[in-house]
Formats: sequence, structure tokens, C-alpha cells
Amino acid sequence: MAGLRLLLSRDDVDPSRAGLWGHSEGGWVVPLAASNAGVGFVVIVGASAVPPAEVQAWSTCAHLVHSGFPESLCEPIGVNPTRLLVSAGMFPEADYDPVPAFDGLDVPTLVLLAEHDQSTAPVSSGEQFRRMLSDDAGSRVCVVPGANHEFRASSDGFAATEAFA
Repeated sequence: MAGLRLLLSRDDVDPSRAGLWGHSEGGWVVPLAASNAGVGFVVIVGASAVPPAEVQAWSTCAHLVHSGFPESLCEPIGVNPTRLLVSAGMFPEADYDPVPAFDGLDVPTLVLLAEHDQSTAPVSSGEQFRRMLSDDAGSRVCVVPGANHEFRASSDGFAATEAFA
């Protein structure tokens, strides 16, 4: 935020062309920051629109299935440990709801999701982002085909090349 304030203090910077970019968990932070910063736009990349505990359980299951575990074991091996961490107080922001932060945004927002993201549940997040931004004609939700969480070229989200998708 200090960097953005410095940038916006310059006479040669058009505030409407200065924005914030947040990748992954940064997608939860940027909308909070932008609602108080007077930025011109927001870009959210590889982020989740669902609470952290939910996305962690989904990601753990995706990795387990990819490793050869039967999907029927996702609940006991993937979801239950997340629940245990939450109930033990070891995952303090587990139930953070990203939706209210987006309600405070009144700037154009671009959400980029990776087709093969194995960290942030791109399908459910994409649906939620579309609902949150549906009333804002200046905002878009786009899926980058053949991309993993880091937006590297990948056919499955696990193996990737160094090239960007």
C-alpha cells in the first residue's frame, strides 16, 4: 500500500490507470486493500472465491486423487485433517469469507483463473466470482486454458513447463 500511495502521489500518474494485482491468497487481500485505496482497477489471479478451509480440503483431495488414492478416501484423508486443524485453532482464517470484500469494490476487476489449477478450485471459484461481479459491466472473469496455479503451461495442473500458458 505504501508503494501504491507513493505512485499515486506523483503528478505524472493517472490514478485511474494504477491498480492492484493479487495472486493466490493475494486475491483475498487485494479487494480489502482496494476498497480503501482509491485504485483504478483490480486484477485477481489464481485466487479462490471460497473460504480457505474449503479450498484447502478441495486441493488436498485433488492431490490425493492425482497420487492414486481412490476418490472415496478424500473425506477421511483429505477433508478430515483440515477439519482437525480448524477445530484445533491451527488454521485461524479458515472460515474467511471473501465475498464481502468484493462487495466493497467499485472499480473494474479482472479475475484470471487457471483451467488446471489444483490449488484454488477454479470451477467453484469461477462461478462465485461471476456471481459477485455480475452487476459490474467493467469486470470480467476469464479462464486461461492449459494453465496451472502459477499460469505455466500444463495439461493437468501438476506437471508444467517453464512457458506461460
